[in-house]
Amino acid sequence: SVIDNNTQTVTFTPLGTATKLSFTTQPGSAAAGVAFSPQPVIKILDASDNLVSAGPDATALITLTVSSGTLRGTFSMQAVKGVADFKEKGINIQEAGIKTITATKADTSSKAQGSPTLTQDSASFVISAGTVSTDQSTLTATAASSSVIADGSSTYTVTVALKDAFGNPIVGVKPVFVSSDTSDTITKPSRSTDATGTVTGSISASKAGTKTLSISSPTGLIDVTTSVAFVHGLASKLAFIKSP
Repeated sequence: SVIDNNTQTVTFTPLGTATKLSFTTQPGSAAAGVAFSPQPVIKILDASDNLVSAGPDATALITLTVSSGTLRGTFSMQAVKGVADFKEKGINIQEAGIKTITATKADTSSKAQGSPTLTQDSASFVISAGTVSTDQSTLTATAASSSVIADGSSTYTVTVALKDAFGNPIVGVKPVFVSSDTSDTITKPSRSTDATGTVTGSISASKAGTKTLSISSPTGLIDVTTSVAFVHGLASKLAFIKSP
């Protein structure tokens, strides 16, 4: 008998219908407005977890959405052989917080081997506030009465609000503000900024006049200012400044 030792390799190209999506690369945490790294990669799989690399689902449109805020950059693309790789697409989110991204495959069920719309959520990741911004941060002063007397005890409440360029609050920072009159008494904030990015201190004065307050820390906020006015109290006595 004759034995044929010839062999032939056969490659099976998956033509299964897509049943699920999988994030093979999860989106990474980043600062607000900065493209997160890594950018997500999504694969289109059949019921046996094979990559659907042929047929209508292999080139289906994959669109990303975010749980809160707005995605910026390129967040919609056609899959290539069952893979939607968003590398270098510059996807970023300006709104801080804990996020998840949802990947959605377009409906291809009208085509042979096509499938309905499919979705898959990513793992959660964090968008943190960016660098504190001069334009978004504020310094305000309020008082219990319309006139604050320069008696050394009457005060303005001074509120510092720290935010990044996108309006996200800067949390956990203890700011410092100063007065243009070094004789004023300033009570610095005793705690760090809260979840809204704000914290309060106070100021009193023994000399009447208009004072300019500014943020000296964090650095770069010296142009964030507000004004307070202290007035003389009611006359209570006379004094000779020069004796006869």
